[in-house]
Amino acid sequence: MKEKKPKKPKKRRTKWDTQTIRKPRKGTKAEAILTLTTSTSATPPQIADQINVSNQCVHDTLKRYGIDANTTETFKNHRADILAAAQARDLKLYQELDDDERKRLISKRGMVDFGILYDKERLERGQSTGNIHQITDLIKRVQTQDSQEEEE
Repeated sequence: MKEKKPKKPKKRRTKWDTQTIRKPRKGTKAEAILTLTTSTSATPPQIADQINVSNQCVHDTLKRYGIDANTTETFKNHRADILAAAQARDLKLYQELDDDERKRLISKRGMVDFGILYDKERLERGQSTGNIHQITDLIKRVQTQDSQEEEE
């Protein structure tokens, strides 16, 4: 006769356990809350005031979509430093590769990921992501040449 395995206690299921999290529909308050949370520096109370809902509505919406307001705020306040740390991590991993692995990586992706992180960090710090100085010099040279041609 087989031994019966002890039954595991049933986990209490909530509506969040069974609900598939989907992207909010366009034009809804949930979409507005998520957009403002992720793309601005607004706090949950500011978002609530801006779209005329309660603070609880904002917190419930963020919870439904798995967003922790405190973590999001910390990320937004330290985004450039977080991106710099990600670059350092990627560079460390790159340095740990042997020559063959580096060649394979570069042939597939180059250093695209590192470059993207670098550009994003500079944007967050309000720094240029391009060679503005060289472009400015080129424009000045063209303008100088145009003015010299007009004088002749």
